[in-house]
Amino acid sequence: MSTFFEDAAAYKALVDVLRVLLTGDSAASVVTEGGTKPSISKFLADNLRDYVRAAGDRQGFANKTIMDANLNFDGGVLVEVTNDATDENNGLWRKEGVTGQGYWVKARTDKYTYLQGQFDDMALLVQSELEKINVHQYDPATKLADDNGVPKAYSVNDEQGFAAFLIDMLGRLEINGMQFERQVDANPLELLDESGRLAMAIGSLGELMMGCVSVLQTDANPYPLSVADELNRVIFALGRRGQVVLPGVDIEVVDDVPNYIFVLRDVLGRVAFAIDKNGCVTFRAAPEMGESSSGQPVAAVGEIIPADDMQFFSYGQSLSRGATAYPVVSLEQSFNNVTFSGGVLSRDGGAYDLTGFKPLVEEQLGAEGETPTSGALNEISARMGSDYTDNNFRFIGSAPGRGGRAIDQLNKGSEYYQYLIEHVQSASDVCQGEGRSHNLQCVFWTQGEANYSSSNFLEMDVYERKLSELHHDISLDAQLITGQKFMPVFISYQVAAHRRYGNDYPEIAMAQLNASHNNEQIYVACPMYFAEYGGDNLHLTSEGSLWLGKYYGKAYHHVVNLGQDWRPVQPKSVTAQGKIIEVLFHMPQGGRLEFDTAWVAAAPNMGFDIYDGLRGSMQDIIVSVELSGPNRVRIVLGVVPDSGARLTYAHGRAGDPGEASRLTGPRGNLRDNAGDNDHYTDSNGVERLMHNWCVMFDEVLSN
Repeated sequence: MSTFFEDAAAYKALVDVLRVLLTGDSAASVVTEGGTKPSISKFLADNLRDYVRAAGDRQGFANKTIMDANLNFDGGVLVEVTNDATDENNGLWRKEGVTGQGYWVKARTDKYTYLQGQFDDMALLVQSELEKINVHQYDPATKLADDNGVPKAYSVNDEQGFAAFLIDMLGRLEINGMQFERQVDANPLELLDESGRLAMAIGSLGELMMGCVSVLQTDANPYPLSVADELNRVIFALGRRGQVVLPGVDIEVVDDVPNYIFVLRDVLGRVAFAIDKNGCVTFRAAPEMGESSSGQPVAAVGEIIPADDMQFFSYGQSLSRGATAYPVVSLEQSFNNVTFSGGVLSRDGGAYDLTGFKPLVEEQLGAEGETPTSGALNEISARMGSDYTDNNFRFIGSAPGRGGRAIDQLNKGSEYYQYLIEHVQSASDVCQGEGRSHNLQCVFWTQGEANYSSSNFLEMDVYERKLSELHHDISLDAQLITGQKFMPVFISYQVAAHRRYGNDYPEIAMAQLNASHNNEQIYVACPMYFAEYGGDNLHLTSEGSLWLGKYYGKAYHHVVNLGQDWRPVQPKSVTAQGKIIEVLFHMPQGGRLEFDTAWVAAAPNMGFDIYDGLRGSMQDIIVSVELSGPNRVRIVLGVVPDSGARLTYAHGRAGDPGEASRLTGPRGNLRDNAGDNDHYTDSNGVERLMHNWCVMFDEVLSN
């Protein structure tokens, strides 16, 4: 492949050939690939020379009068008038008729002198115009540099000296101030403005990038064409049905929704705006949001209301069912909470008794023990206080999931999903028999580890979508049974086991956090890096499972009973100013931030790291991390980070032990001090502090 300099030299050589052909004198010629070529002047002179030689012995007359008086010439003879007072009488004349008779006619071929003069004038004009363009090669003694001081290897300048086209000594092409630059380690081709800012680029995957937006088509992307931001979130797309896709909305002309020709739907397929076949516009309120694209009903969204009996699920994989968390510790029921007669770990009606209730306590079943169920429901009851007892509320809890299952194996269509729906139906039947109202309030989602395995791995956008679909499906199926007009809330943990499965980037943890930001009914109770794991550094101890349940209960209480938009400690803003990064944090219960290295072993930089891009390489440039206010952290860097750099927290580092552990796993040391007033004593007499630990995050740095 030729370089810019080789191309410039070839272009210069072609211009030099053109200059000789156009402006060279009657003796000039040039050697080309097709042989030796004369200048236009030489070509004309050579061809006219033969004609001049042919007429070289012709007779001359001083004026036309003398010529007209002499007809003693054969027909066709040429003579020349040289000094007539009338200029147009001078030139070649041709004899017409026989000797002694006839007349003289001015020869039309006598224009060679005139044409030569006209061509000379044209040559001067071309030369002048070429000088205005000023095509030249870099000469350090006479030629200018570009605006940034970089010498030009080659340029085409206008008559005022402005370079309309240039190639500098770094091999960059510039046209009217716009720079085109090939990159080796970044984008194959970049277009920069006059200030060096990236205006457009062709990425390594063939995507077209404009600023922080990319246009890309890939096999993994569900859309034929999409525009994504720097986090690879789709902000505009053209769908396979011909629809226009905006964040959370499909806009399309349809034939699958009865009576409508145009609809605007959300991500769950609910029709918010439609035009019917009569041209009428329809808006639909949230509780009656129409039909999905398949013609099926969709879940209603409304205010969460209480019932006599309120149902909760601990659903997911092994941690949802207390794997290895034994002996159990929740052996007494201090409130009115119940589970099925078959126990918390009941699954299907064929093997477990779902026909009645008994007090909610935990029971070991094989290798499964203390689930988060009792911890969550009893925590909610305690925080409600008299509101719980005065209303004679009763909470129903069970854990119908299955260990080691990926999200696809728990979503609608799986046997475990069906067990969950059977639990809703069975609870409804029992409550009806007792004359008590019933609804489904909440699902505590405890799953994610299995989707880090190579066979079930999901990228964060895909996992987030599947989690939203699961939430919608459970909501709809529960509404069809209970008649409730609201979606139950989903409260998740933030899994911290990515390195346990050999992954450097926490895809599922980020998906769970993103889901809590993008779906108003999904919440994250707490990250799991501070949890109390057992000896396998993957499953929780009995007290650790109870503790997780209490965090679930705490989040539910803030969301439903207190009506708050619950979020654990996480960034509200991240601002980079040169080498200084300031992070302002959301504080769910007020108070102040602290670095805790007593419970969680000190991580490098308290868990903060700088990466050169999303899922990129770590840049070891952090000099210090300190608390700069009750809700602020200041990070000082050794150098100014590159454009596109990212600040991460609690991701761990490549080469760290493959464990989920507060001592050796991916972790961070930042929390609030809520536990100073929010705590309990476990079964061993140990005081457990309900601090809110900062979630794992990944934030792009912005000025």
